[in-house]
Amino acid sequence: VYSFGIALSVFLTREPPFAHHTDLTTFLEAVCYDNERPALPEDPLECPDSVRRLCEDCWQALPENRPTFEDILDRFNVVLIDSAIF
Repeated sequence: VYSFGIALSVFLTREPPFAHHTDLTTFLEAVCYDNERPALPEDPLECPDSVRRLCEDCWQALPENRPTFEDILDRFNVVLIDSAIF
């Protein structure tokens, strides 16, 4: 689920996540301990709120706080409508 959220952010930004990290140790510390996540577009036309919330929920630090794929599929109805409106 975490990786799905990261992949979704890549689709939105068209940029590799965490590209600014050049050292594995620093990268692991930033992502695993400091909970660094990719930046999402601020403009709601580029990233509707439903998509932002889905990404952020998928990459929660604690796996038990992340949605299941069943939940994700249910939420996609709203995501698709929001995305089509913009």
